[in-house]
Amino acid sequence: IPGIPGVGEKTAAKLLKEYDTLEGVLANADNIKGALGEKIRNGKELAIMSKKLATIITDVPVEFHEEDYKLKEWNTQE
Repeated sequence: IPGIPGVGEKTAAKLLKEYDTLEGVLANADNIKGALGEKIRNGKELAIMSKKLATIITDVPVEFHEEDYKLKEWNTQE
């Protein structure tokens, strides 16, 4: 997962602490001065893609029928 080039784990944690979410960081990129602000503005698309890659989707419809997974008698002839 690429993240924003030039923004490390410690800096990312600091930004998330200050702006709460990635969307908050990106919305305030113009208020972040210097090279860091420039990196965030340039890396916006990568940041969004990275979040999408790291997000675990939990609302996928899955059918589960317990009977399908119970052990049945062995077919010893086969």
